Amino acid sequence: MKKKIPYLVIVFAALLLVLPNLITRQMVMGSDSVFHFNRFYDTAMQIKTGNFQYFISLFGFQQSGRIVNPFYGPLWAYLNGGLVLLAGTWFRYQVLSNFLLYVLSGTSLFLLLKKAHVSLPIRLPLSLFFMTTFSIQYWIERQGFTSWGTAVLPLCLIPVIDMVEKKQIPILKLALSMALMAQIHLFTSLLLAVIYAGYFVYSFVKCHEKGRMLKHLFAAIGLFILLTANLWTALFYLYRGNTILSPFINRDMSSFAVDTGSDYWLFYPYPLLILMGIAAVIFIVRRKEMSVLTGITGLLALLFLFLSSDLLPWNTMVSDELPFVSLIQFPFRFFAPFTVLFLFFSGKTLQAVKWDTRNFLLLFSAFALLGMGQVLFTTTETLARWQTENYAGNSQIHTYVDSNTKAVKDSFFNSDMQKSLTLVQKGTPDYLPIYQATSANNYRLYRDEIVERNPNFQKEVRNDQLTVKWKAPVNGPLALPIILYQGSRLEAKGRPISYTLSEIGTPTIQATEDIQEITLSFKAPFYVDLGIWVTLLSWIGSLSVLVWIRTHKNS
Repeated sequence: MKKKIPYLVIVFAALLLVLPNLITRQMVMGSDSVFHFNRFYDTAMQIKTGNFQYFISLFGFQQSGRIVNPFYGPLWAYLNGGLVLLAGTWFRYQVLSNFLLYVLSGTSLFLLLKKAHVSLPIRLPLSLFFMTTFSIQYWIERQGFTSWGTAVLPLCLIPVIDMVEKKQIPILKLALSMALMAQIHLFTSLLLAVIYAGYFVYSFVKCHEKGRMLKHLFAAIGLFILLTANLWTALFYLYRGNTILSPFINRDMSSFAVDTGSDYWLFYPYPLLILMGIAAVIFIVRRKEMSVLTGITGLLALLFLFLSSDLLPWNTMVSDELPFVSLIQFPFRFFAPFTVLFLFFSGKTLQAVKWDTRNFLLLFSAFALLGMGQVLFTTTETLARWQTENYAGNSQIHTYVDSNTKAVKDSFFNSDMQKSLTLVQKGTPDYLPIYQATSANNYRLYRDEIVERNPNFQKEVRNDQLTVKWKAPVNGPLALPIILYQGSRLEAKGRPISYTLSEIGTPTIQATEDIQEITLSFKAPFYVDLGIWVTLLSWIGSLSVLVWIRTHKNS
């Protein structure tokens, strides 16, 4: 029972942190809320109705047939879809997802520090402290999906301990960790690869059996490819046959560094800066006593802290169109891995200090409690905006509201979860196919061609396909509020129908008295379906082997 107490403490802390939502019965509607609600509603309804469509949106995003989830962690989207079904309303989903994020983040860091032999009086308060950092609060406050990748990042760092201390590549753990991150958040998985590379370089240099280590590394990479085959086959097919619109390019990236306009990452919670100072001083004074693992972790943390700052000329690099820089969008994204690496570094550094256990417990419990107090205060303050938010006034950019504020707010507590997505629609054009160069604003094109046309049509889902009917008879050209990609099929009465495409892929057909509805489906080539099945079977097989190993190890 004693071994379970720390996990119960983490669960209790998570319950405490979601109390403001439960007591006030208010929600936080961040800039990305509607976007992610659409993603997860789509997968939820696929699960509920049995109409599975891996690519196009049949239920979410105005039932437009646009592709989003394959670009954005598809398997995790289906897990959230299950959570949406379990919750039953958007309010309950927000509370439940926040609670799970807190538990996942706290448990994840706790297990990493436990594997690194950090004592309980240090690792438990640090784990609670991690739950209160803005790297986790980014989802709570703004529905920034980076937080989900950050929450499991400590868990994904467990393999590096064996890599550094034993000069071994734990094939199964490494592959599963990297694959898990890729299935959650692709950008964070790229950062994880950089972190792995930092630890690997040292381990490889010091390893006496370099050939064996390389062999194990390639085996881990091979298994990782199998575990993520659904991602690579789908992305290859989509980018090979379409010109995909990337998320917006931020021309003023420097304003979103943690030492400029996004300094709240540093001050959330306030004790973070104090802890940074304490850990840095202890390491400098007693660096000779520190392990190599601690030193490498500290250097990697410094690297990501540097990348998250304005010390790099971000605006200039974007203007010069340096490769991949525009994909970053916000330098503060690098602060999330810094937070994890720094807390890992802090745990190892503080472990080297021969203080009394009670001193550790008192000091870092105070930090954790201060952090939790700040989160409770800030969350309550943010929730209070629910009372004054005027949704009918289009309070958020590119958001279109089709009702009064009270009706919108009530819809988030309604068991008909599609109602909210109909009343509040967001014109985010990310990942649309571009067929013609245009100077028009893509947000406006999406509003004009999808959002505003939708009320004139009726859409139904049958047999994994979307049926679109128009409410009034039409003879002549008819622009449909759906998006077509390579692989999208448009049929009338079971036969292909000819069409022309707009800049963002909405089709115009020639409607007649005989043609009053069309069917949209999507068919990818065999290798994409094969990739999905390979992924599912690889996960089942790998997890089974992992469970078998752990079972026999403990027996």
